[in-house]
Amino acid sequence: MSVSKKLVSFALAAVFLVGAAVTPVANAQTTADLQAQIAALLAQINALQSQLSAGGTTTGNSYNFTTDLTLGSKGTDVSALQQLLIDAGYLKISAPTGYFGSMTQAALGQWQASKGITPSAGYFGPKTRAYVNSMSVGGGTGTGTGTGTGTGTGTGTTVPASGLSVSLASDNPVSGTLISGAGRMQVLAVNLTAGSSGAVTVNGLKFTKSGVVSDSSISGAYLVQDGKVVAQYVSLGNGVITFSNMGLSVPAGQTAKVWLALDVASGVSAGNTIGFRVNSASDVMAVDFNNTAVTASGVFPMNGNMMTVSSVTNPSLATMSLTSTAVGGSVFAGTQNVLVSQWTGNVANSAVKLGSIKFRVTGSANKSDLQNVKLFVNGAQVGSTINTLPASGDAYFDLTSSMATLGTGNSTVQVYADIMGSPSYNFRFQLLNSFDIYAVDSQYNTSITPTVVSGAGTEVTIQQGQLTVSLDANTPTGNVAKGQSNVVLGKFKIYAAGEAVKVKWLGFNLAMSGAVLGWDSQIKNIALIDDAGGQVGNTVTSMLTSVTCTDSAQTTATSTAINCFGSSGSPINYIIPANTTRVLSLRGDIQTTADFSNVTAGLVGNTSNLQGLTSSASSNSGVITGSALTLAANSLTVAQNSS
Repeated sequence: MSVSKKLVSFALAAVFLVGAAVTPVANAQTTADLQAQIAALLAQINALQSQLSAGGTTTGNSYNFTTDLTLGSKGTDVSALQQLLIDAGYLKISAPTGYFGSMTQAALGQWQASKGITPSAGYFGPKTRAYVNSMSVGGGTGTGTGTGTGTGTGTGTTVPASGLSVSLASDNPVSGTLISGAGRMQVLAVNLTAGSSGAVTVNGLKFTKSGVVSDSSISGAYLVQDGKVVAQYVSLGNGVITFSNMGLSVPAGQTAKVWLALDVASGVSAGNTIGFRVNSASDVMAVDFNNTAVTASGVFPMNGNMMTVSSVTNPSLATMSLTSTAVGGSVFAGTQNVLVSQWTGNVANSAVKLGSIKFRVTGSANKSDLQNVKLFVNGAQVGSTINTLPASGDAYFDLTSSMATLGTGNSTVQVYADIMGSPSYNFRFQLLNSFDIYAVDSQYNTSITPTVVSGAGTEVTIQQGQLTVSLDANTPTGNVAKGQSNVVLGKFKIYAAGEAVKVKWLGFNLAMSGAVLGWDSQIKNIALIDDAGGQVGNTVTSMLTSVTCTDSAQTTATSTAINCFGSSGSPINYIIPANTTRVLSLRGDIQTTADFSNVTAGLVGNTSNLQGLTSSASSNSGVITGSALTLAANSLTVAQNSS
């Protein structure tokens, strides 16, 4: 006997068993009622026997249609369509002809009407093609063993040519237990697959409840994708949970899996059952890339598995609260590893495992200026570092691969970040919703609903950027020689933290010991060169030439001379980019007549000579002194190598 005949034989036996199981005692119905039931059972038997004698199979489709078909169409696509209609009992011909005529059109129209495809005009267009192609989802072979629940026999999904197909996910939750008071319990998983012709946006979903649990027993409902809550229900009435305005984009040829998750109210009676289904294609509201409504294809109703409610005591289900505690209200732009958010977690009954947490960063600061964001629990980093916050401001930490444990009592949850810009602006790390925290009771291994207290967090104001001036580690030491040109006298490191900084002027000094002759006989042509090769300000050809400096008057004494690059009246406007270090080298020509013993270069320190380009705030550069350089006893000589 073939496999299909064995299946039909089994079904015949099942019909008798079901009939016996559901037939009540005689005194509960009239004779006419019983006769009607017998007639219905006999009709089912006759239909199954017809399939048995013909070696019939189910009407699953394994052919992938790629073109539209209408009156006059010919070819293998038409033959495949006719075979489907023959198997379904709508086309009364013995075998496919490969020609789309009036009989095929009429049969197709009847089949479309039976599937709820509109218009049911007998035209094989994008809607019908997508529906038929989706019938192969789950890896059926045409002799499928589906149960009417949409679960299929495979684990994959087939991409339709266009539109949207809906199917149960292969990891749809199995029947299990929902503990009264639990939160974000997953009860149904659905695959949403966009056609290869274009992306689809899912704007609404409806799920119909079954079982004996009342609507009031559900205190919250969510759609979860990749561990994050992407939608919260808008209504629950008459056993239907509705999600709308979702804006869930599914790229062309891709599948988005969403989970229906519930908060179960406390005090729900143990033993009650609950399940959910997508009742029909009309429960999926979607549009294509042209904003044209899309009718979802799939096997409906699409049933999830039933869950049974239970209650626990000794210990009761774990509880958890997170309460915001204050952090510093201001920080300089460019400061790294700043404590930006802090929370006290209180856990009771049993320890809790933290699986994920999502903060929403709000405020006027650019999100991209908040970098290297880290989560700490009781002083230890958990989860991965977020290198740069996304534009949405969501700081999402996924800990599911290695959950952080919060024991009973108090724990500390902290967030650190580098504040790399946005001076004069502000930000705060908020916990907006309890469902933004995924936490699991370690005793019962079930998710709970945490409580968030003062979820707004602390607002932090970013102050102007800072410019730090220091002596570079590679500043020269040792000797210089007479007649040596472009000698580095000192190196100074300048770091602009948090925002780009403009240097408007910069004063410097040269201090000599043991000199007898004046400056023009010692050092001339002093210039300031940065590590990118650019010159800062003009060359000071002579320390004796009169110049007007701001807040550090020029002096020409032999022991110490002060001069400057630029002034308030004639600024140099040298820009150092945000969060960038520049090394400035003070260079000069040592004259052949030089007679000093030592020379030391430095920066004199100026007031209000620096300006932040974002904040417009002014700041000062500090006093920096270089290393003393010794004049060598012998002059530098240069000769051609004649060897």
